Amino acid sequence: VPLIGALLFEYATLHYSEEIPEYCVEILVELSTIVKRLSGVEEVRDQLFATDVHRTLCYLLHTKDAAILQCSLLSLANLSHSSYYLTAMRSIAYVDQLLLILQDYENTFKELASDLLLLLSTEDHYRLEIKMFSGVGVLLRLLQTDSMNLLHLVLHILGNIAANSSCAREIVNTGGVSVILQVLSTAYEQDSPVDIPIWVCTALALISLDHDACIQIRLKNGVYLLGRVLVEERWMHVSGNVWGDFDVRCFALRTLRCLYTVERNRSIFKRLFPPAFFAAFIDCGGYNMNLKSYVPLVDILDGLSAQSLIHLRKHLEDINLMRPTSDR
Repeated sequence: VPLIGALLFEYATLHYSEEIPEYCVEILVELSTIVKRLSGVEEVRDQLFATDVHRTLCYLLHTKDAAILQCSLLSLANLSHSSYYLTAMRSIAYVDQLLLILQDYENTFKELASDLLLLLSTEDHYRLEIKMFSGVGVLLRLLQTDSMNLLHLVLHILGNIAANSSCAREIVNTGGVSVILQVLSTAYEQDSPVDIPIWVCTALALISLDHDACIQIRLKNGVYLLGRVLVEERWMHVSGNVWGDFDVRCFALRTLRCLYTVERNRSIFKRLFPPAFFAAFIDCGGYNMNLKSYVPLVDILDGLSAQSLIHLRKHLEDINLMRPTSDR
């Protein structure tokens, strides 16, 4: 392992020289592939770190060679699964290069960079770096992507960085709430899978832990858009592919309950829910992120009569801020 680490550094240094023989590039590709495999073996990660392989991999993020870049991103992601190594890599500046990849490269590399950023975004140090390098705007622009995997990753990253209050404010100040809600609005208009409302609801639940974001979500018609998940027939009794057995409505209800916690948001919910359901909704508690707590509410929804569902849909339309003025 020490020899491989030394060789990787040597050929990485050559890689950026003005004239490099083709065989050197091929050797670097082979070394990068070996390191990618070794980085996935927990028992040898300490040896890789001891030879500063992680620094060389970050250096290689600037390469124009697709195979080397792919191996470097995958290797760094493998190493970053460990919180110990993630913390140890704080002194290396590479978040800005990951954000550049998100802007300028094709989707394959954007997804690999997002995988790595998702791991980084679990730590406050990296959340602030993402904000410092204008990463919030980069991430929000990526919500227009046609790639389902990239959409999921970006929404997850936004939810993670919102755990930092200054990052949450940045999301609000850059119009992030509107952009995220637009993803949900588009999902209603298209034949979108249930995963999209689940991802949006999860991101908004985390973002709504910030007081100002909570208010912005309501002001941007968020209560209506989230409420529609509760009565959207094509998504009823459907759970996401990677979320276990939780009904999509559990995710929407969790986000709505977070929004209700802010006093300025409460009056709209009194107009929306029938009394019995409203009481059970309140009993879930403020900022309760446990999805199991919302299963009984879904059971109540399933027990509503056809007439009660009609009333709920009507009340939803009554709070729709985007309906024609003449209908208000």
